[in-house]
Amino acid sequence: FEAWDAGDNVLPAYSVTDLINAAIFSLENGDNESAMLHIDRALAIMSDGPGKEMMESAKSQIEAGDSSGSLETITSLQEQWPIGDPANGATLYATNCAVCHGDNGQGGGDGAFPALNPNQFIQMNSNSELVKFLQVGREGTAMAGFEGRLSEDEIADIVAHLRTWQP
Repeated sequence: FEAWDAGDNVLPAYSVTDLINAAIFSLENGDNESAMLHIDRALAIMSDGPGKEMMESAKSQIEAGDSSGSLETITSLQEQWPIGDPANGATLYATNCAVCHGDNGQGGGDGAFPALNPNQFIQMNSNSELVKFLQVGREGTAMAGFEGRLSEDEIADIVAHLRTWQP
């Protein structure tokens, strides 16, 4: 609480991904009250955009008594989450990734830094899996994680940018 009281930016102890998963679990088990709690917590930390709009729609569906519709909406969101902004991702990529992976994702360092344009690993994984990978990095390689340096939203923006390079 000291950091928050001092006006420091304090990150929540849970991610939107965790809250989406918890809301789905609650809805699947008929616990609309818990689902609403998870949805409200997610909405409090989500950036404006299509993902937040989907979450607001799911909340409205529960309020209207349509639990199954809400579950369908949140499950669809889970499949797409996180939804990033590719234009902002291009800027973040240039600042955080291009030094190793090249300006256009062509790779570098005599193979030490893989090409990302295109990249089968990116193509085979979901947005949430890629965000988690970029948060933690790859042990034993130069690929350090960005957790604590970039927000989940910023990493999602980078993922959205990387997706523009995939067939």
